[in-house]
Amino acid sequence: LDVFHRKQLRIILRIHYPAKISNKALYHHCRTAPISIMLLEQRWKLFGHVLRLPLSSPPQLSMTQYYIIDKTSKGTPRTTLPVLLNKELLEHTLIKISSPEDLDWIRNMAQDRTTWKNFTEVIITGAKEKYDEVRKRKRTDLTPTSTAITPNRPRTQVELKRTPLALDFRKRSIQLLGSP
Repeated sequence: LDVFHRKQLRIILRIHYPAKISNKALYHHCRTAPISIMLLEQRWKLFGHVLRLPLSSPPQLSMTQYYIIDKTSKGTPRTTLPVLLNKELLEHTLIKISSPEDLDWIRNMAQDRTTWKNFTEVIITGAKEKYDEVRKRKRTDLTPTSTAITPNRPRTQVELKRTPLALDFRKRSIQLLGSP
């Protein structure tokens, strides 16, 4: 999802192949954040609104029913909203909602908006830090090692004669079309 979002931002800014821009610079230039982080923020805001609804409302009844029913299905659990929220909650706060009592505890917390906002900030900040950490790890994995080809070495005649694949494809297409 983030890759598609960045692609669309590059299209809007009219940054195409030869020109390059780092992801960090792209987000800074567009004054936005990764869409996965924005979705996480909105998901937790919506969850807070749902938890503040009356207990007789359909979303509240559904949440209560979800934690009452014994789940004995085979295979991996479906990715539902409670499963996703539980995963994020466990990952960033080491709290897990697994029973109606846990759900009541988190409902009571959501009733106070400032407490809920501070609680969700912990989750969102943790997700942002994890995103940055993964990005840094990928960057260090991509750095050239000592066995890699150094860019300053002189190139051989064979390497100089090679053309990029895209250029060969264009030449072949022009020849097939009969253009000079």
